[in-house]
Amino acid sequence: MQNGSYLRVRNITLGYNFSPALIRHAGMSAARLYFTAQNPFTFTKYIMYNPEVSSYNSALTPGVDYFNYPLAKTLSAGINITF
Repeated sequence: MQNGSYLRVRNITLGYNFSPALIRHAGMSAARLYFTAQNPFTFTKYIMYNPEVSSYNSALTPGVDYFNYPLAKTLSAGINITF
């Protein structure tokens, strides 16, 4: 028996909109630079991979850990440009 409490950060997005005066000479009307992280942090004392345990296709076994894979961490960055 383990404490299955946890705090998970699911999505973080940071973005910066460039000033129109700064990008106008490059022929752009708008530009935005962004960085996104999905599932970057999980805070828990649970010793297995994922504190969100499954019920393995049965409502009679809720909260039983069947060794689920950990959630994938995804990092992405990009730029949106409007001409």
